[in-house]
Order: sequence, then C-alpha cells, then structure tokens
Amino acid sequence: MKYLFFIILYFFSIKYYLCLAQYKATGKHHSYVSNKKYIPVSKNAQFDLSTEPIKVSSDSSQKLRTDIIKYAEKFLGLKYKFAGQNPIGFDCAGYVSYVFRKYNIHLYTSATYMHKQGKTIELRDAREGDVIFFTSTTSKAIGHVGIVISKFGEETRFIHSSSGKEYCVKFECLEPNYIKRYLGVKRMIE
Repeated sequence: MKYLFFIILYFFSIKYYLCLAQYKATGKHHSYVSNKKYIPVSKNAQFDLSTEPIKVSSDSSQKLRTDIIKYAEKFLGLKYKFAGQNPIGFDCAGYVSYVFRKYNIHLYTSATYMHKQGKTIELRDAREGDVIFFTSTTSKAIGHVGIVISKFGEETRFIHSSSGKEYCVKFECLEPNYIKRYLGVKRMIE
C-alpha cells in the first residue's frame, strides 16, 4: 500500500512537470475537457463574463426565455456528476452555465461566482429564465443554483441538476424543501 501511494505521487508529479514545461514552451495552458481532450487557452484569455443582464427587446426576451427553458428540459433525467459541465453529466452550476451558453450568455460554472452576475430581483418578480440560488445543505454559503421555469405570478418552480435522491436533472418546487435554503433570484436577460 505504501508503494502504491508513491507510484501515484510519482505519476502526478510527472504530469505536472510535463504541463509546466509545455506552458513555458508555448505560453499556453490547457483546460481539461472530458474524454482526455484538451482545449488550448491563452494565459491572457478574456471571457465576456459580464455582471450585467443581457439586454434584448421585450419580444426577443420572452422568446429567448422560452427557448432556454425548452433547451434545459432536453436534459431531464440526465445523471448528476460532480463538477460536470457537459451532457455526460452536470453539477448544478455546470448545467445552468451550459444551457445559457447555447444562447451566447456566458455564466460562470461556479454557483458562488455566478451569483455575482445578473441583476438581483425579488422572488415575487421571478419568471422563466431567471436564475435561482440556494445555500448549501451544510452551511449558509451559496451552494446550489437552478433555472426558474414558472411564469410571472405562478408558484415558483425551477429545473436543476440535483445531487439529492434522484441524482439527476429534474423539476422542483420551491416548497417545502428549498424555501429554507433560498438565497435569491438573478435576472440574466433584461
């Protein structure tokens, strides 16, 4: 067992030094994507991760919101995967980010950072396509996120990638389990 630890440590140190050597030689590092594929990313890469909502006309806004929900529903039943950010499996923030990215709205893949984006709105003003945030199950910190699917004035419902009992992308009502963990709603589309 002791030797296994050293073999694993040796493997990771070689991998680290190879990545470091490649970075020094090319000036680029690589972001990991599933199935051992890598996407080169410049060390000076800038992503459009605005904190302001995307502004579109009211007709376009409603169509965009509807399209986002329809696309989000395509993943119903897909298994939860810790740190997952693609259709192989999603965590909560990876799922929300992936859905919005299809419509060229770039959100962070971390619920904590995603919470810094968009415009804060009241729960009573939430409508389909808004993003809803919750605390984690173990602390008061931001720990979960989903996409509101209910229309303005309806009981708040959302779709999310759940690590709970079903362990998949599913619909959820705010009551009774999530209301005590509710943190806020952000509008990403104005």
